[in-house]
Amino acid sequence: MAERIVFETTLGELAEVPGTPFAYWAPKSLRELFQKYPPLDRDVAGMPDKPKIADVKVGLQTSDDLRFTRYWWEVPVEKIGTSREETWQGKKWVPFAKGGRPFYHDIQLVVNWENDGAEIKNFDRAVVRNESFYFRPGLAWTKSAWIRDDPRMDIGFLPPGVVFTAKRMAVMLEGQSRKNLHSLGAFIHSLPAAMFLCIINPSGRNREAGHLAQLPINPQLVTSSCLAALFLEAYALLREWDTGNETSTQFIAP
Repeated sequence: MAERIVFETTLGELAEVPGTPFAYWAPKSLRELFQKYPPLDRDVAGMPDKPKIADVKVGLQTSDDLRFTRYWWEVPVEKIGTSREETWQGKKWVPFAKGGRPFYHDIQLVVNWENDGAEIKNFDRAVVRNESFYFRPGLAWTKSAWIRDDPRMDIGFLPPGVVFTAKRMAVMLEGQSRKNLHSLGAFIHSLPAAMFLCIINPSGRNREAGHLAQLPINPQLVTSSCLAALFLEAYALLREWDTGNETSTQFIAP
């Protein structure tokens, strides 16, 4: 006869995790960390009294990618820009982050953002969210990543000059160094962070901005030189490998 496993918990214990998810199996030691440390984004998490760590944002939804997006090799290179100002000066296309891998992901799509996205903004089905955060460096993850084989977040570096999307969402650090971005990215990709996300969202389905915003963050992690070095090493190795990929923007030789 199979051993019977019983979890005993109270409503008060479930409420120790933001949103009171039905994570009855979560140990007390992990639930307590949600009370001890501030969330990644206090505004999205609805905790305005906590310290501000980062901004977690959902990006552009064109609602017609066949019309508004291309691969970077399908358009003239001289028409690709990396800033809002350039789109007013003849640069029709800008890099468009949609889909990705951990640490480093080559951004092969571009989106029509001519004249600061005028055509998309006039398209009635398009949704332009958090526009002021476009073109800023940060971290990005795919909300619908498959987690059966690897529960960790596919968080990667989001370079400056890119428009992020509703499917490849972003984390931004205000006024902090790129090293701090790398440190934070290393933690978000870790197994402890994956466990926290399983507690926040027990279904294991889409990892929305609201889920990531509730991650408890020890502020010391954001300034960890060790974590930053590990993240940067992985990024550099993957980027170097991509110089042999003929479809990559980093291609040099096979």
